[in-house]
Amino acid sequence: MTLRRLLFPVFIILFAALISPFDHASAQTGNSDLGTGSGNLRCGNTFAEFQDRAGASVKHGSQTIFVGHAQVSSNNQNPIVASWTTGSQDWCRDDIETNDDDGRGVGLYWDGGSTFYGIFTATGTQGSSSSDYRRFTENGWLRHYTDASPGGGGGGKVTIVLRINADTGAPDTGTFITARLSNNKTNSTKAVGIDVAPNGNVVMRMESTFHARNTDKSRMECSAYPIDHFIEFTPDLSQAVGSTASNCTPNSNSAPPPNAPVPQYIDRVSPAGNATEQPASITLRWEEDAYSDWYGVTLVGPGSYTYTNWYDGAFVCNNGTCTAPAVSLPGAGEYTWYMNSWGADTTGANIDNHPGFLGHWNETTFRVGDNPPDVIDRQGPQGNQNDPSIDFVWSHDTTAQWYRVYVVNPNGADYDQWFAATDTVGNPYNFDGVCSAGTCSVSPQMSGWWFPNGTYQWYMVAYGEGGMGDWTATSFEFTVNLDPPTPLNVNAPSNASAGTVNVQWDDNTGAAWYHIWIGSQDHTQTFEYDWFDADEVCGSGTCGIPVDMPAGDVEVWMQAWGPGGFSSPDGSNSSASWHGPTRFTVQ
Repeated sequence: MTLRRLLFPVFIILFAALISPFDHASAQTGNSDLGTGSGNLRCGNTFAEFQDRAGASVKHGSQTIFVGHAQVSSNNQNPIVASWTTGSQDWCRDDIETNDDDGRGVGLYWDGGSTFYGIFTATGTQGSSSSDYRRFTENGWLRHYTDASPGGGGGGKVTIVLRINADTGAPDTGTFITARLSNNKTNSTKAVGIDVAPNGNVVMRMESTFHARNTDKSRMECSAYPIDHFIEFTPDLSQAVGSTASNCTPNSNSAPPPNAPVPQYIDRVSPAGNATEQPASITLRWEEDAYSDWYGVTLVGPGSYTYTNWYDGAFVCNNGTCTAPAVSLPGAGEYTWYMNSWGADTTGANIDNHPGFLGHWNETTFRVGDNPPDVIDRQGPQGNQNDPSIDFVWSHDTTAQWYRVYVVNPNGADYDQWFAATDTVGNPYNFDGVCSAGTCSVSPQMSGWWFPNGTYQWYMVAYGEGGMGDWTATSFEFTVNLDPPTPLNVNAPSNASAGTVNVQWDDNTGAAWYHIWIGSQDHTQTFEYDWFDADEVCGSGTCGIPVDMPAGDVEVWMQAWGPGGFSSPDGSNSSASWHGPTRFTVQ
């Protein structure tokens, strides 16, 4: 805990001045003040009266800026902000909010520069937006009293922060800060501290009611009071960049306020994010956080594996690095490492002695064992295809054992098949041994895929000992647009003898398969009836199959199919259309 112990005195000094309430309202020489003066002022009051009554004031050099309110009726106050230099009033604004709502100035942050931040209150919205805070908060994180409160207003006193020109008193931007009840109504907040970080971000410390808000304006899940809420804004107050509250759990969309004295995201040392080839017995190391006392670790891995533990920083952290005892993991695969932390309040301005702050979960991943295959480098098919026999070709990844090819089919069911890179013992299918010499190829004879005319998109993913790789992010697209097969020409055998007869026909342009029936002319016997792959039965312009048949009169009927459809004598492209009969006699 060395780092935290070194920083502790620094933040005690810093936040004691910036955040603690004050017992009187005389001008503060620091940068911020949330005073306890009566705040009851008028622009016509003297400098001494401003000093005595102001709700808050900050002085730099000879200039002092004050905030407070004017009691304009028995149940209505309007905020006042004014600047004085060497006892003379530079300007005074009592028109920031002049509706019937109860508005007051209660706090300031000013570092002596050209702008300062004023803290104000409201209890609702009454009257026109042209005469209240809304004309300055229209671009703020919360634009009005019921912004991001679908249930409407609740009547509680809430906080408004405005950025104001120190030379003129003119606000140029601002935001409301409200809580949100379980019924989604607005609930009250009270500012107890303000600071401006070196990057210009505005850090507010709020005493919140149920429930403090996340950065996305949703409510945190809060369990008890007190709700000590730190929320950090961009300099223009348009965006919340971090939000943490005691007794509350922020959502996953939120983040810790980076310039507040609360637990921050925990940075990993080892294994680093996306580390690979890690051992199964692994030692976890992370950077010590200045505001964390306990560190929560959760590992989620293959199957249902989960490991969770909390570690006391006093025992696991030394010289800025924390080391947990080795964890034995069940085996190879990808693991997600979640971390959170908890820390006691260190500012010296603890609200009602709350227990401390729970941080925000963040996550990294690492891999035990081999890496998964990379994204597959496809080579084709792509573009227009002029051959009915389409091969799928890609570069072999040596870490891949199986490849999945997925083709989106515009004509019906998609094509989807796994292929083994090498011959697989016991594999009853012809889907293995597709890779050789750095290239993998799947032909229609291996896949059984034939593609009718249309446009197809195809994707790939690979699997190996390191697990599943990533899918190809974009599709390869190919188009088949071929004519139907031309009419068939069967060459009738001459002087055929009983036994095995070779039946031949001319290879047909555009044909991928041939459907053949061969039998007796009286149709009482069938000698062959099947589909035949053109790539297997054709060559050099001629196709043929051996058929066993007895002596007698024989006839042949045929049809051809290709991506363009069916051959047909009548040009109908119909699956019911056959060529024939071709007749011959077997002796």
